[in-house]
Amino acid sequence: GPPLFDHLMLSGGSTALPGWTVTGDGIDYISDWQAFDGTRSVDLDASPGLGGVRQTITTVPGTRYLLTFAMAGNPAGPPEPKMMRVFAGEHSALFTFDATGRTIGSMGWTRKSWEFVATGTSTTLAFSSADPYPGLNGPALDSVSVRALPFVVDSTVRSSAGAE
Repeated sequence: GPPLFDHLMLSGGSTALPGWTVTGDGIDYISDWQAFDGTRSVDLDASPGLGGVRQTITTVPGTRYLLTFAMAGNPAGPPEPKMMRVFAGEHSALFTFDATGRTIGSMGWTRKSWEFVATGTSTTLAFSSADPYPGLNGPALDSVSVRALPFVVDSTVRSSAGAE
């Protein structure tokens, strides 16, 4: 019969995903499950393995940026929850998604956001599978965007929640 998933396996180092470089063990670029936007999205676990994607963008040092993306998880099997680590330069944060009960027709895409402060004139953004073992059914990623936040004069001291 037909394959369960129509997906393109991209190995580490691939630049077939426009604007991105594939990292780690690779990713699956999938078109037959419900994408957040458009027709394809990414499973950050390869077949099998722990992979990711990265892209370097131009930034202004000291400027706050808002990174937004859509997260779901490959519903075909464990682990639960799916775990994804997001990096902006030396900062990182862990995001999770529970795909229990989800299907390829109802992925449960969730919009996530994270702020970071640029430290240089370029910043490498990266998304990596943080699943506990190299599996087949990883965190799913779609619709990444970054925008500079307006400068706000604020005399209160804020902690950098989400950064590690």
